[in-house]
Amino acid sequence: MNPLPLSEIARFAGGSISCGDETVTIEKVTTDSRTLKPGELFVALRGENFDGHNFVESAAQSGAAGAIVESAWNGKIPKDFALKCSGDYRKQWQDEHEGLHRRSTRPSFSSDEDRRKFQ
Repeated sequence: MNPLPLSEIARFAGGSISCGDETVTIEKVTTDSRTLKPGELFVALRGENFDGHNFVESAAQSGAAGAIVESAWNGKIPKDFALKCSGDYRKQWQDEHEGLHRRSTRPSFSSDEDRRKFQ
């Protein structure tokens, strides 16, 4: 994916940044905090057997540039960590993904598993 400011990624879904630096540039997106690299955007997905919201703080400590979380999430993060909150974050992520695709850029995922989740 071509690097994009987080504010532009938020705009694709009609959202905004709740805190942190919206000018931070995102090059990759991940849903797995174990494979996260500094500067990536972490999407905190919730499933039957896991909840990515339990790993937002560790993603921030690992150097993530920001995260997309449910609006009810209330963990502790660094002041400069960009946080995008959404009531329906999974729908929001799908809208953002479509926006990136329409822009002729495809998001780069950290793992094949992340890629399959959004195909």
